[in-house]
Amino acid sequence: MELSFDPAIQQLIVHGVSVFRAGILANHASEGAFELFQREAGLEFDVLTGAVTALLVIKDLRVGDVLDVEFSIVSDSGVYGDHYWCCEMVENTYSIGRQWLSWVEKEGQELFIQSRWGQGEIEVTPHGKTRTWQFERTPVVQLEPNLPPSCRPFGEIHLTTFGGWGDVSALFIAAWNRKPGDRGELDRELEPLKELFLRDEMAGITAAIDLVRHQVRYLGYSPGVFGLIPARPDEVWSQGFGDCKEKSRLLIWFLRELGLEADPVLVHTVLGEGVNEMLPSPAVFNHVVVRMGWQGAEYWIDPTDVARGGTLKQWVGLPFYYGLPLAHASEQLVAIPSGNAADTGLEVEEVIRVDTKTRGASVAVTHVYRGQDADAVRHLVDSRGMGALDEHITGQVKQVRRDALPKTALEMQDDRLANTITLRKEFRCEELLKPRPTGEADMVFLFPYSIPPRITGVPASVRKHPLGIQHPVSIKHTIRLNADTPRTVQIPPQAVSNSFFQFSFVTFGAKTECVHTFKFRTFSSQVPAAKVPEYAKDLEKVSAALDWHVTFPSRDRGNKVRRIVQGPEAW
Repeated sequence: MELSFDPAIQQLIVHGVSVFRAGILANHASEGAFELFQREAGLEFDVLTGAVTALLVIKDLRVGDVLDVEFSIVSDSGVYGDHYWCCEMVENTYSIGRQWLSWVEKEGQELFIQSRWGQGEIEVTPHGKTRTWQFERTPVVQLEPNLPPSCRPFGEIHLTTFGGWGDVSALFIAAWNRKPGDRGELDRELEPLKELFLRDEMAGITAAIDLVRHQVRYLGYSPGVFGLIPARPDEVWSQGFGDCKEKSRLLIWFLRELGLEADPVLVHTVLGEGVNEMLPSPAVFNHVVVRMGWQGAEYWIDPTDVARGGTLKQWVGLPFYYGLPLAHASEQLVAIPSGNAADTGLEVEEVIRVDTKTRGASVAVTHVYRGQDADAVRHLVDSRGMGALDEHITGQVKQVRRDALPKTALEMQDDRLANTITLRKEFRCEELLKPRPTGEADMVFLFPYSIPPRITGVPASVRKHPLGIQHPVSIKHTIRLNADTPRTVQIPPQAVSNSFFQFSFVTFGAKTECVHTFKFRTFSSQVPAAKVPEYAKDLEKVSAALDWHVTFPSRDRGNKVRRIVQGPEAW
């Protein structure tokens, strides 16, 4: 049995651990029975919380035993005052025999409830008014695959004493505006920024952002109240590292010293649009970014994202949907623009030169990533190195051409200002031409390997919840097939389009070259449950239009492009 708590602000009290077997009770709670471990789950991502896990191993626990655990975690962070909140997950992927939740209200304190099981049974006790919810044999919830991040499939009871988002924001404003204790080192960095800002405002702002992004290492060490309150700007700069809130606080200080409006904004990296459906509490958020105003426009900056490319003018959004500004008179969540989806995309070109005499070919591959896709490539290289990127590109090519052997090293060109990354690599296939089963011809497979990994499939077209799909996705995959045999290619253009994605395939040939272009782009991040059958049918059409091959029967009989007949793609 594991119980986790933060010893900096919490105290774990174990009242009892009992096992009932055949009417006999055995108590397993004793001093020294627990072992304490500090297991930092986020260590791989440079996130340290100081949380401790109390572990109790109960030996000889058998099927049919009833395990009864009673414990309290008493918290006192000194930050929340008399505010409290709770989220109880009533349903789960397993059945719970009996479950109940009790909440004792403080006199004169208003409680806000979000629950499909009503307001609970109210009872006045010596401790105060108590609300209780009781459940027997809760049904098992079967999780559907590919749920959108904002989807909450389990029944939950949310309780909070925060009357609005302004109450949450007010808790942190003073702490987030603490001034540096010693400005000496900060002022030495600030002076050249001010001089640059006076000559070129955009250059000065960019330099301040780069200073915090690249000169302050990301490390989240946030035990106790420091998980909520940032260190002072001078402390962050002096120690040379910080987490999202500390890097944001330092950047805000520099931007304000330049005369700009800048505020911290609390966000959640996973919940997305679901944040707007939650009751107010600090627990809704797990990340901090910066909102800056300049020349009548808003810009959004994540100081922890060192891989983000482009210029300041392009940083008009972040993929978090909603956030809570820690600013005076901030009473509501604000919508965060997602940025321009047209700036994100991938273009792939394969140039295949076939030698029908040797049955081999050279394959030159070029990938051009834009926007968020370029940022993702930088993240991969920063975290795992060029070797991992090379392995990824080679693996994609070998999905279609298994005998492909690298001929050149992977070449990478990174244009950060344009936020594009270009990758090039050449392969050699000794037997690119594959004999048809009937034996009268050879063939070359045409398959856009970059598209299927970005398509979200549907195991079952009947769903209870929406289907989450990858977005934004914009891919153009071109295959140029060159051979020493002239050809004539005539295939009608094919297209599949709905409210969620668009796919097209066109081909044309000219003498010894034929060009096949596949395009796929998305319009939404999720498909409503009622629309999933339509989405699934259109995916079948896409599957049928993805696989083709070119046949080479002989020099005098010409060439043909044929569709490969096979089952649907396993997305």
